[in-house]
Amino acid sequence: MGHGRKNEITDNQTLRTDILLVEGLKVSLESSIPAFIILLLIYIFIMVSNIGLVVLITTERSLHQPMYLLFCNMSVNDALGATVIIPHLLSNIFVPSSDRFIPYIDCVIQAFYAHFYAGATHTILMIMAFDRYSHLAVYIIMFVSGFIIIILHRFPNLSDYRKLASILFHVVPPAMNAIIYGLQIKVVRQKIFIMFSRKRTTVAEVK
Repeated sequence: MGHGRKNEITDNQTLRTDILLVEGLKVSLESSIPAFIILLLIYIFIMVSNIGLVVLITTERSLHQPMYLLFCNMSVNDALGATVIIPHLLSNIFVPSSDRFIPYIDCVIQAFYAHFYAGATHTILMIMAFDRYSHLAVYIIMFVSGFIIIILHRFPNLSDYRKLASILFHVVPPAMNAIIYGLQIKVVRQKIFIMFSRKRTTVAEVK
């Protein structure tokens, strides 16, 4: 997560505060704006798609079934997992790596929710895997992704790849799960079809 400490000196009194230096991503000045825009768009998509799926499942009585409730739990968990990592990344992109500090308590909270997200994701996917296979495959992908992060921890010279793998673990699954599992729900497919049909009709009328 981070390393290092500094002491804050206020009004000739030394106030010892645990503050960690965040490693973060090494993004060049030229790449900082594109990286910020891409991460922001991905975060917006994750939140809109997952929250939309939760609202649909909770309001549609026909979807009040065990499997769909698992979808709902996964969407909530994915939104949580993305929120734990992405906003903090966005806030640090334009900050020099030497000035990226975080209070120790905030780091602990972030680490707790990051592990909670990973544990909940594996648990939900394992439960869903008992119902179908195409879920066991998704679970294996999640397991391998997490295992790669653990392996890269053993190689300090590959720290940049480890950080990238950790970010992808919190970005790719939340973005893809809403699409993969959302499209399995007939009501979702119907609403998407209606939405695109209306757009095509509007475009045709304009022409």
